[in-house]
Amino acid sequence: MSEFWFFTLLLVAALAVGGAWLIRGVLTRSRTDELDPDNPVAIAGSLDEMSAEVLRSKLEAMGIPAYTRNRLGRTFSGGVPPILLGWEVLVRRADAEDAALVIGE
Repeated sequence: MSEFWFFTLLLVAALAVGGAWLIRGVLTRSRTDELDPDNPVAIAGSLDEMSAEVLRSKLEAMGIPAYTRNRLGRTFSGGVPPILLGWEVLVRRADAEDAALVIGE
């Protein structure tokens, strides 16, 4: 196989992966009701996972269910270190006001 065909195949593969990413991330975005009280909302951001977990623990100790995620919503097994992505603390929309009060303390 010549170099031309190799790089052509490589370009086609890269375009296919990019297209699949676009379809998965943009076109299949959740179309749920934005005002649904059970939808999660980010109430705080953090640079590292430990700070986000401390905030989550504080909220759960006050009776507010919460969880953390990195800004892409999943962890990576390589490539991009999670600290570069940042972390979020999420709660139900119905609990957002109470959670903001707890975090403000």
